[in-house]
Amino acid sequence: MKHYLFIFSFLLILTSCHRHSCHTCWQDMKMSKGLNCSQSDSRLLLSSDQFTGPGEGDFIPMAGQDLKKYSGDTPVPQPDKCLVGFEQFYEPPSTLRSLFQHLHFRTDKHVLDNKEDILAISQMAEYLINNPKMYLIVEGHCDERASADYNMALGLRRAQYVRVLLCKKGVHPGRVYTISYGKEKPISLGHEEMDWKQNRRAQFKLYEE
Repeated sequence: MKHYLFIFSFLLILTSCHRHSCHTCWQDMKMSKGLNCSQSDSRLLLSSDQFTGPGEGDFIPMAGQDLKKYSGDTPVPQPDKCLVGFEQFYEPPSTLRSLFQHLHFRTDKHVLDNKEDILAISQMAEYLINNPKMYLIVEGHCDERASADYNMALGLRRAQYVRVLLCKKGVHPGRVYTISYGKEKPISLGHEEMDWKQNRRAQFKLYEE
């Protein structure tokens, strides 16, 4: 019986040493990689207040070659000055009204996702390229919901989005201007979804030298 107890004790000590050895190796490996082994690497968070997020040193800057793929998002510079006062721009005449039609946005969005709207911008750009003395104002408008300041900023984003698309189609940036009216100039005075949809728009005015 004593013989079996001795063998069992020996195996228990050997197992304990093996585990301690592996644990030591793992700790050494973690220390060599710059990890702190004195603290637990993970913990259970009981609420969002306990989440502290990554530290400043945890962020890795992107390499130059990784940034190249974002070059297409570079904003198009605004014109230095307007050729004439904005009050001299006018609504598109009847012959051009179908070309420079209103473009409508979804609620709280400044990006167009309708293929027909993108095609309309392409057709506007083609007309402006073929008529180099024509200048354009893109007006950004919003519906009545939310604050005036918020809608003014949203309207500007809508106008600038359309301007950037026109310029990327080949229109010179110095010929396209933007202005936001926010929710100040609705074309539909109701308070239903159809009214709001009509008011969430980009609208156009022209001037020809």
